[in-house]
Amino acid sequence: MTNQATQLNRGQSQSPWRITAVSAALSAILLLTAAYAGPMGAFVHIFLAVPVALAGFTAGTLPAMVVLLVSAAIQYAAAGSASLILYLTQFGIPGLVLVHALRHGIGWPRAVARVVVAGAM
Repeated sequence: MTNQATQLNRGQSQSPWRITAVSAALSAILLLTAAYAGPMGAFVHIFLAVPVALAGFTAGTLPAMVVLLVSAAIQYAAAGSASLILYLTQFGIPGLVLVHALRHGIGWPRAVARVVVAGAM
């Protein structure tokens, strides 16, 4: 059992910046697809918080913030400041709140309640 646990820990000890780069690339693909896919872009919006959450859960809060900043820059360049504000309030900040809450031992119901409050503000 100890050998298997060691192998699992080695798999999780990958560079957090590699996960950050993959999450930022995924975010860029999702944002640009949502912006230019027309009506199908509405379906893509469901997944816009996934890259921030992926980086946050696998690598920590700092890489999640980096992904959020990269995503915000791409959103601003692709669609302007109004779209940037909507992205941050609907997906970016709530994604960070969820990661922060769950990483600090808050249960899912309370974490989701915090995300809803953060998204509503």
